[in-house]
Amino acid sequence: MFYPSLYELYQKRKESVMRPIVEDAFLPFSAALLIDMQSKFVGLWKSVDLGKLVGNQAKVIRYCAALDIPLVVLEYKNRGATLAALQKEIRRVPRVLELLKCDDNGFSNPRLHKMLQQFGAKTLLLMGINASHCVRRTALGAVRRHYSVLTAENLIVDSPNLIQRCYTARWCKKNGVLLLEKYSV
Repeated sequence: MFYPSLYELYQKRKESVMRPIVEDAFLPFSAALLIDMQSKFVGLWKSVDLGKLVGNQAKVIRYCAALDIPLVVLEYKNRGATLAALQKEIRRVPRVLELLKCDDNGFSNPRLHKMLQQFGAKTLLLMGINASHCVRRTALGAVRRHYSVLTAENLIVDSPNLIQRCYTARWCKKNGVLLLEKYSV
């Protein structure tokens, strides 16, 4: 099966900031990061269909479990536990790492980079909440450490504020982070 390179897809992305490259895509990844899907964060997003978001993330987590793809669960310190619905799926993943962070950037915990190297990860799929801050800053930390990064609008939640969403989309384009509308496994 042929998978276009992230660079080829990124070049297509340059056509438009907000328009996705493809509506439904599968691209291979070597580790997944679940960022801040904690009760104290999730409760702040009243206008979002969290059932759909959590369902999409659970599918990716099940895929990680089935193919033994490493999963890193990042939790912001003192913000509660990851949602129970996701914890149930996380327990099935053979290689899972749970890390606390004190900063928006998951790479502020030095164990993250070290463990991703041990897993042999090259391409990271980011999922989570607060795309304009925690997901974006973790993506920046990954790009600075030479990982390929991809995410999709059906795996992350961002501010309902259009200016913030546009900023995140432009930032992804500028920094080589592949932002898809929908990611399917």
